[in-house]
Amino acid sequence: MEVFLKWYYGYKNFGDELLFFGLANWIATNFDISNFVVEAGDQIWLEDWIKDNKIYLGSMLDKIEVVPINPYKMRYFSHAMNLLWLWKYKNFFKFFGWGEVLDDSRKFPHDGRNIALLYNRTIRKKNFILLWWIWSTKKTFTKYLYNFVIPKAQSIVCREKVSYNASKLYNQKAVLYQDFSYNILKKFEDEFLHQSNLDWKYILINITPKSFDPVSLDKIIKFCNKYPDHKKIFFPCDISDDMQYFMQLKKHIKDLDIYNWTKHNLTETLQLFYNSDGGIWARLHFLYPLKIFKKNYQALVYEEKIEKMIG
Repeated sequence: MEVFLKWYYGYKNFGDELLFFGLANWIATNFDISNFVVEAGDQIWLEDWIKDNKIYLGSMLDKIEVVPINPYKMRYFSHAMNLLWLWKYKNFFKFFGWGEVLDDSRKFPHDGRNIALLYNRTIRKKNFILLWWIWSTKKTFTKYLYNFVIPKAQSIVCREKVSYNASKLYNQKAVLYQDFSYNILKKFEDEFLHQSNLDWKYILINITPKSFDPVSLDKIIKFCNKYPDHKKIFFPCDISDDMQYFMQLKKHIKDLDIYNWTKHNLTETLQLFYNSDGGIWARLHFLYPLKIFKKNYQALVYEEKIEKMIG
């Protein structure tokens, strides 16, 4: 089986790159794969990330091919080739997700209409699986997309009950699974866990453009005050978005240090989570490891996906 994985990989977003390994393992377990093509924003970086963390991929390692997303100037040509059914991977089985596949909080075309338009023939041929959760539908066009796309999926793999129950209304092949990162977090605990060689205690901090405001800043400072003898480490989950806030946070937290996870392998980074005493976050896949590792954590914001997955 030849598979094409379509979503946001290779953008140095820790949550997405962590999910990739869990998803690859799940696909290998459930399908007979001969070729596994992954579309990436940064092909070279993702190839190196895969190479550095091959212990998490097992038999899938030799079947993975990373292909770049076409440069912006060539995007329209690529779209035209796709619409005309001339795309190289046109007959590959598609996996769409994991994340906000159909989401009316995003602007066109990233609200899901890009899938309906560019992969219309794939959808009509029912040659795909959705890996996702259902978001609140407020726009009429989003509801139309749900009715057009969801019933045609060979399966919908949901990671929480709200989306599972909603998906069952459209397609009886919906299944309830778990967050794919769970597989990797447990594999780390069971097979690769080793004690930290650090001789100091620490907590982890993250903040995003959406959550950088006086209220969130006050929450972070209060959280840090609970750990006066702990080192404070800033973890920029999305390198392109979050890194800019380190110096601004350091004005308020003088002993703040930074951890660039792109310079470490996955085991080293998960060890950082595992040996911490907790953290305060604004992103799902930095709360989730703390939850699984039973650490003290606090969410800065409660977006819909955090409420569903973290509670």
